[in-house]
Parts: sequence; C-alpha cells; structure tokens
Amino acid sequence: MTCPADGFGQVAVREIYEIQGRGLSSSHVGVTVTTNDNVVTAVGAGGFFIQTPSARTDNDADTSDGVFVLHRGTPQINVGDQVDVTGEVEEFFGFTRVDATVSGGSVSIDASNQPLPDPVELNGSRPSPDPARPSCRREYECYEGMRIRVATGMVSSGSQYFSSDPVAEMYVTATSARGFREPGIEYPGRPGLPVWDGNPEVFELDPDKLGLPNASWVPGTTFAATGVLGYEFGGYEIWPTELTARSAAEALPRAVRAKAPREITVASQNLLNLRENAGSAKLGKLSRLIREVLLAPDIVAVQEVSGRTALQNLAARIGSDDSNVRYTAHVEAPGSSSAVGFLVRSGVAVVQVTEHGRSETFVDPRDGTVDRLHDRPPLVLEATTGGLTFSVVAVHNRSLIDVDDAARGEWVRTKRLEQAQSVARLVESLQDRNALVVGDFNAFQFTDGYVDVVGQIRGRVMPDENLMTGPDLVTRDLCNLVDRVPDSERYSFLFGGNAQVLDHALVNQSLERHVVDIQYARGNADAARHNEDDATNALFAADHDGLVVYLSPDAGPPVSPSPCEVAEPDPDPDPDPEPPEVAECSDDDVLCVGHFDVQVAWRTSDGRTGRGVAYKLTAESGDFWFFEPANIEMVVKVLDGCAINGRYWVFAAGLTDVEVTTTVRDRRNGALERWVNPLGRLFEPIRDTEAFDTCDPESGAKSQDWSVPGGAPRDSAELSRLAGPSAAAQAVAVAGPCVAGATSLCLQNSRFEVRANWQTGDGAGVGTAIPRTPDTGMFWFFSPGNIELVVKVLDGCHLTGHRWVLMGGLTDVGVEITVTDSESGAVETYRNVEGSPFETRFDLEAFPCRADG
Repeated sequence: MTCPADGFGQVAVREIYEIQGRGLSSSHVGVTVTTNDNVVTAVGAGGFFIQTPSARTDNDADTSDGVFVLHRGTPQINVGDQVDVTGEVEEFFGFTRVDATVSGGSVSIDASNQPLPDPVELNGSRPSPDPARPSCRREYECYEGMRIRVATGMVSSGSQYFSSDPVAEMYVTATSARGFREPGIEYPGRPGLPVWDGNPEVFELDPDKLGLPNASWVPGTTFAATGVLGYEFGGYEIWPTELTARSAAEALPRAVRAKAPREITVASQNLLNLRENAGSAKLGKLSRLIREVLLAPDIVAVQEVSGRTALQNLAARIGSDDSNVRYTAHVEAPGSSSAVGFLVRSGVAVVQVTEHGRSETFVDPRDGTVDRLHDRPPLVLEATTGGLTFSVVAVHNRSLIDVDDAARGEWVRTKRLEQAQSVARLVESLQDRNALVVGDFNAFQFTDGYVDVVGQIRGRVMPDENLMTGPDLVTRDLCNLVDRVPDSERYSFLFGGNAQVLDHALVNQSLERHVVDIQYARGNADAARHNEDDATNALFAADHDGLVVYLSPDAGPPVSPSPCEVAEPDPDPDPDPEPPEVAECSDDDVLCVGHFDVQVAWRTSDGRTGRGVAYKLTAESGDFWFFEPANIEMVVKVLDGCAINGRYWVFAAGLTDVEVTTTVRDRRNGALERWVNPLGRLFEPIRDTEAFDTCDPESGAKSQDWSVPGGAPRDSAELSRLAGPSAAAQAVAVAGPCVAGATSLCLQNSRFEVRANWQTGDGAGVGTAIPRTPDTGMFWFFSPGNIELVVKVLDGCHLTGHRWVLMGGLTDVGVEITVTDSESGAVETYRNVEGSPFETRFDLEAFPCRADG
C-alpha cells in the first residue's frame, strides 16, 4: 500500500535532501513524494540517479543531494535531463530509492543538456580515515546517490566473485595507498585496549554497474573515476560513469627470487582445503604455484590438507609436471581431517616428523566443559640439508571467526590463547637447536586487542595491550621475519579489502644467524577469485600468499643487538637530558629556515640509504634532492603560526615513495619532531600545525600570508633514472616554444607549460611560478616565502610510451593545475578541492608519445 505524505491525500513535494534525511534510512519510507527540477546524473539498468542542482542544495554536509529512481524506461532518460519524479520512497536493503513504477508514479522531462552538479571529491580526508571524526554525521550515507569523483585512487583487492557476477567489485581507496590491518580491536573497540580504526577509507568500485566495460585490476593499480555512490550487499560502492587506470601494478603471479648457490629454502603455503578427491585442475594449479611461484623450495610446510593421501596426490602431480622436482609427503594426522604437513624435496634428509599436542585440552570458560585444544596439531620436522640441521614447526591456529561474538567470543579467545601457549611451550623445548616456526597463525604480527597470538609464541607478552594474556613462556625471544619485509609487502591475506599478515616465519636466535632473506610470493591474495577454476595459470590456487625463507648453511656473525631482543628501558632516565647537538647550517644536508634546521634521511627498496641534499628557496622553505641534483624529491617549509594558534607549523610535500625520515629541530632549545614516510608508499604530505610549542614574544605570523589547513609502481629515483637524462644533462637540447613567465613554468626541454590557479572561500588567484630545475618547478600563492606546490615532468617515452607528471602540495586550498604540451596542444588538468589536503600524484600516463618521441 502506498501512503500519501499528509493527512489530506495530497502527495508531498520534497527536495532530495529532505527525502534522504540525516539518518541511515529515510523517514519517508512508504510515503509517495514528488521531487521536482532535479538533474539526471547517471543512468543504469532499472533506473537512474538524480541530484539537486547546486544552486538549490541545502549545504548540509549530513544530508545527501542524490537518490536513485526506479523507472521502466518510458520516457527515455538521459544524463543531463532535468526531471520531475513522483514515486514511493523505499529502503532496498539499506539503499534509499524512489520507486516511480508504483501506481501513481511518474517521470517527466522538463529540459535536457543541463549542467551536472559538481562531484564530491573523495581523497585522503574524505571519507575521514578517523571514524571518531567523520567528515559528516553518517560517513558515506551522506553522499549516497550523489556524484563522486576520485582523482587518484588505488585498488586494494582483486575482483570479488559471486555466482551471478564472477568478476565483481574491487575494494579500493581514494588515496595512493592500500588499506592495511593495524593493531587493536576494530572501532569503537574496548576501553583501555588498542583500537584499530577499521580503515573507513576502504570502499568498493563496481566498474560495469552502469554499463562501462568491466575491469579487473591488480591491487596497487591507481585509477581515476567519476560516478555515483551506490549501496548494495551492505557496502557503499562507486558506480562509475568515467573510469581510467592511471598506473598498472605489476602483473601476477610474481614469483619469489631464485635461491643462490648453497642457499636452503623453507616455505609455508595454505592449500585452501586440498582434499583426497581434488581434481586435476586443483592439483595442477597447486603444482604450478609450488614450482613456478614458490620456485620449488626444499621444504614446504602446508596447511589445510585433508590427510596424507591428499598431499601424496599433490606430490605425485608435481613430479609428473616436472620430473626434476620430487617431493615426499608427510602428514601425521589420522584420517582425512584438515591438518598441517610437509612436502620435503629429494636431497633433504628427514630425521623425524613428530606431531605435538593432539591430546591437549582446555576448559570452556562458559560452562566448565573440557574441549580439545588443537584441531590441527603442530607438526615438527627435523631435517638436514646442505650441512645445516634444523627443525621446522608447522602450525595452523584457530581462526578469528566469532572472536567478538557475544555467545562464542570468550570460548574463541580462550582457545586462541591456550593454543598460543601450547606452541610457546613447544618452541621453548627447541631452544637448544636451530628452529623455525611457520604456518597460518590466523593472527597478525601485532595484537588484535583480544589475544596477541604471535606475541605469546615468540615471547613478547604485553598484558596492557590485550584483553587476555598468559605468562611469558619463552626465555629467548623469537624473531618474526615479517619485520624484515618492506611495509608495502607485509601481507599474505586480504579480508574486506584490508591487507594483513596471517602467515608468519619465526626463528629462534640460534637459526637467526643463518637467515638470508624472506619473501612473499604473489598471485593468490591479490588475484581475482574468478581465476580459481582456470587451470592454465597459478592465479588463486589458494587464498593465502605463501612465503619463502632463505637460509645459509654458513652462520653469519652474531647480530648485536639481535632483532630478537628487546632493549630494556633505562630504570633511571636522565630527567633533563642535554639538547642534541645542533647541525651546522653550512652542511649540505641541512636546511636552515628561521631558527629551525631540517634534515632528511632516505632508504630505498634495495637497501640503499642516504641523506637529502638541501637547497634553500626562501626564508621559510627549501627543497631536497636524493639521487641527482636535477631530481627534486621534497619541499619543506616551517611557518610561524604563533599569532594564530601558538605553534610553529611544519609542512612537506614529496615526489617519492622511498622511506623518508624528516627531522626538524628548533635550534634555540633543541626541541625536535620527526616524521617517517614508509617505504613503498607515495609520500604522505606533512601538515602539522601543532609541531612546535616554542613560541616567544618575538614570534607572530601574519595569518593573511597563508591558509590555515582544515604506490606509484616505482620510487621517483627510479622513475627519473628510467626516464633518462634530464634537460640539464642534454647540452645540445633545443628550447621548445613554451615561454616561461611569472605565472607559468616551462619544463622538460621547455616543452610543457604548467600553470596553477588557486581558490579559497575568500577569493581566487593565479600561482606565481618558481623555476627550480629543467624538470621541476614550484608555485607560491599568498606570499613569496610560502611555497604551496611542486611539479615535475619526466620523459618516460622509452619505458611506458608516455611522459609523466608528478606533483605534491603543501596546501589544502582549491587548486587547478594545467599542464600543456606546447607541441601537440594536449592538456592535462589536475584539481584539488578546497578543504582537502593536496595528495601526492604520480600520473604515468599523462601525455602519450609520438613515434619520434
């Protein structure tokens, strides 16, 4: 039954924001409404989206201006039509819709080719990465049905799979970083325990929902999208009307490195329910995975194998596919229950294989009954190869399922803790030999807030960080080799679009000296699940990425201090330490601005380290190069904000994804602040307006001089190297037709003109250009001493067939940057919405190259 909106049988006329309201559901459900003079923003199967024109918006961040209309197709609706709609409001599994197909419903077109409302920009601050401080009252719901734009997003997981949609949504972020699991209980958490924010920045992208060609991208791929925000199956999704891949991540699968002569390799791999009756396709994919992606390790600890016969079948298939790779299967669990096991390659001498803990029990805290502790008891392999004797413990601990459930949660948490304690006792019994513990721990490298399973096993027990802990049973702590993996590679499993480590390798201090390397193989966690039934490749042979530990039979020197050891705190720290030594402004790696000095240290993915070379631009700002003088990597400024908030402010923008440690020191008193950009992530701009509480009577910024702020595939060093010599190195270069001026840069052999316009709530203007190198320049907006933007153009024609545009900002005002190829006339435009911190951007497909370069 359709109900009228008032007591007189009249259909109420409502604006869209009134229909949507401020809650998760509309207060008009079941009511017939009319909403007039709205603009069609997208058309899809079964209906279309409409949005309030910008001139009529209520400017309320908590109410959406857009809504979906169910429509049978007559009249034909097109994007840009201005329409009047009458229909019944409904919540379709949480998605607000107006059903114009009901009796009395109607759609009429008033005009066509109307301008579309500006899209809401999703970026590093919208949606808010902090659920306690959302950008609106109901994050995402306040944008439901509205136009959305992502200037530079990143794919966080491969395409999902449903029987009705085998290549379905991808999880994405609206930034240049993937979503990673972090310590703690998911927000809002529990008092006194670590809280994980839940990564609210992760949402979904359904490429073909509105009729665009489908896309299935490798996580790490960056993209740009414009569309509308939809909702289905409990998740908010961008349904694009425009979608472009900006930079593609490296193709899958990605094998681990080949082992060096005399190296020994030990792997761990979850086999995703390998059963005795597994078919040829399943066995073939796992064979490819072990041979081609893990590169046939000497020992493979496996999980989720249903009995010895199942693993023997896999060993036989591997030998059939490659007669040079022969494995023996070891499973001690009886029958065909899920278990752990080992594949041991010929040439490895097996001393013994022993199961532990099958008879162990624990007490159910809910009712006092006695339950079995290990469903998949640990298995210990003692082996000798290449002159090295060692033990490998294979584990597969209880999962996190129901860990926070009101009925089962206490039982799950108790079982996880007791299992960890059992494995810790086993580990302690192996301290007199070389020992390695690998497997699917079903736990992170840090606490989940309930139980720190890995911490208990390795001997790092922190009661204050966990709801439940046990005693520390390990006398000499184990090392988690995951800590040696670059930050961007620390994952083996994806859940809800969040990358996380469940598969670990722990070594005791005896074996630590033999460890050379650890790597994760890629092709399972990141792969789209529709690959599972494709026998022609190794993609999604399982749902966990395997790891390989590289050992040397020759022990290296003792590591001092050992990563296994935790430095004890000073029991009597000096309450008044001497200020650190102040760096000399004359040093080439020190930038002195005002009474502050700035130093930058960097580290690359191949282990190179160094310090940035400083160049002072203004009294308040400067830049740093890392690898060559023409390749500017960072711009830093320190501003006097004392008159505004009693603080000195620090801002930095970077064109890099190497690890960067930025240290700023107040030279008057030694006060020091430090920021670290993780290896493998595009530089996260520094915008710290609370940096130094060291104002004095002589301080006092002029607030009108500046605004108050509200994985590229390779690091920029490699990008610059691959792009070839800069114009500075080409003495015979001929200047192009671009002519630099007060408001324009001419970059890359004077071919590319760059301009920047800015806008705030108080006005607008044109950025003033500061040429820096032949490839790089900056802009200031409000005062010459206040650098706001850095832009770099590189020639990548011989590598990707495109010239590249890289930029970073130290601002959150509205910015429009135009880059014009003066030879072809092609223009690329980049925008930052006012109030949004400027995100680092690497556009590696900016300008296609002609055959002649």
